[in-house]
Amino acid sequence: VEVTAGELKESMLNLNVGYLRLNSVSKEGGKPVTEDMHWKVYKAEKDINGKREKIDFSTAPEPLFKLSAGRYFIYAEHGKAASSMEVEVTAGELKESMLNLNVGYLRLHAVLKEGGELVTEDIRWEVYKAEKDINGNREQVTYGGAESLFKLSAGRYFIYTEHGKAASSMEVEVTAGELKESTLNLNAGYLRLHAVLKEGGELVTEDIRWEVYKAEKDINGNREQVTYGGAESLFKLSAGRYYIVAEYGNDNVTSSMEVEVTAGELKETTMNFS
Repeated sequence: VEVTAGELKESMLNLNVGYLRLNSVSKEGGKPVTEDMHWKVYKAEKDINGKREKIDFSTAPEPLFKLSAGRYFIYAEHGKAASSMEVEVTAGELKESMLNLNVGYLRLHAVLKEGGELVTEDIRWEVYKAEKDINGNREQVTYGGAESLFKLSAGRYFIYTEHGKAASSMEVEVTAGELKESTLNLNAGYLRLHAVLKEGGELVTEDIRWEVYKAEKDINGNREQVTYGGAESLFKLSAGRYYIVAEYGNDNVTSSMEVEVTAGELKETTMNFS
């Protein structure tokens, strides 16, 4: 524009801009997703390296973007579910687009034994795609702790869980628009070990080390170590038989025994060093 002394210059600029309002559903015809959304807006065309230029983003469940007229690539995430689409924005118009996330929800629970109480602490869930690659490995999707709610693309998943040194796994099917609740039986029990220096003596509360091995030996006569701990350790173990080695003090006084761990039960055992 040209500005002249003593005059008012009024000019009109064409922004060539349009508006894009986005929302999402968990499945075709489902209810809108109203939380935990991440939207990314890219130019539709790719550069010579096959990448798109990022233009804008939002974490609102129903964002309104103000964009130059043109074509855009939309990428949305809800938890670990993701979907994408292309849209055309026209100058002076509002474009409203709905994206089907094809997402379902998975809540996992664990018990020590069939019909037992839920495990509510010290548990880790790992979620993998069910199918294996050519090397026999599965792709990890996400992980979480007790009472985690996983938001996943519809499909089949392999679930692995650990509670202390007890572990178990299963496969589940996640359906779009639905909540799947699954309970995994850990087949695990607890072991608390005590030691005395002589029959009827006081409990040893320091300078002791416990080593826990599987009871069975391999073909070379060796046992597999499962875990270790100090005084008053509580071991969370898969049900089965274990070989326990205890070391006391700097003189390496040792003793050993075998114990049986039962699913859903606490086993307390005292070892006598004499």
